Amino acid sequence: LLTAYLPDQWLGNHLESTWSAFALATVVSLPLYVCATASIPMAYSFVVAGLSPGAALVFLIVGPATNTATVIAVVKLLGRKATLLYLSTIVGIAWLAGFLLDVFFKDSMTFQAAHVHVSDFGFWQHASGVFLILLLIVTYFHNKRQRSSESKCCAS
Repeated sequence: LLTAYLPDQWLGNHLESTWSAFALATVVSLPLYVCATASIPMAYSFVVAGLSPGAALVFLIVGPATNTATVIAVVKLLGRKATLLYLSTIVGIAWLAGFLLDVFFKDSMTFQAAHVHVSDFGFWQHASGVFLILLLIVTYFHNKRQRSSESKCCAS
C-alpha cells in the first residue's frame, strides 16, 4: 500500500525530524505481525516514501521483535514489568542503531526508488523457470504416488 498510494518522498517531506520518523516506524511496527523476511520489502517502501534509512532500520528491528504474538507470550511467561522492560530495551536499541546509521552512513547510502521491470529475459532465465516448474510437477506426482502406495500397503 505504501508504494502504491504514497508518492515518492511523501513521508520524508511531511516528517520534520529524525525522531518523528523513528516514532512513526515504531508505532507502525509494534502491532504488526510480520516476520523478519516480510518486513524487508516494507522497510524498503518506507525508504522510497522518504523515511531515512535509520527509520527503516528501526522498523526492521522493532517489528519482528515486538509483534503481538511475541508480546502476549512474553507477558504470560515473564509478567508485565519484564515485558515493559523488554519492549523499552528493544525500542531503545533500535532507535540508537537507527540514529547511528543516519549519522554515520546516511550520506554514503543511495537509494533509487525507480522500479525496473526487465521484459527481455535471456535463455537461462526461461530455462531455469521451466526446470523449476517441471521439478515441482515431478515432485508432486511422486509424492502423490508414494502416498497412494503407502495407503494400499497398510489397508490389508
